[in-house]
Amino acid sequence: MKGGSAQSLLTNLPASGLSTAEFSTVMKRMAELEEKMVTMNKQSASMPPEKEQMLNATMTRADDLEQQLLATKKVKHYSLLSTFYHTNTCTVPNNLFENNTIMSGSGGFTG
Repeated sequence: MKGGSAQSLLTNLPASGLSTAEFSTVMKRMAELEEKMVTMNKQSASMPPEKEQMLNATMTRADDLEQQLLATKKVKHYSLLSTFYHTNTCTVPNNLFENNTIMSGSGGFTG
């Protein structure tokens, strides 16, 4: 403990029920814990390079899977629409997929 607070506690020992030896032990332990906290606060919270590389690789893989899922949804939607029009009219309107080609990735179909 810092300052005079330890001394003021020492004078009030009879009221607290602690012996001088117990108080001394508690104060030593508090000083040790305070020192450990100061040391921990000084350390940087950086991630080891190996773990950062693993995290980046995982995030890249998740992004790739998300793009593949989006492309799969577009293909599924196109296939369902094509099947619907083929089954019901035997012709697909020419402008059905205008500006929303599967390969362009621009807007269009959402599933």
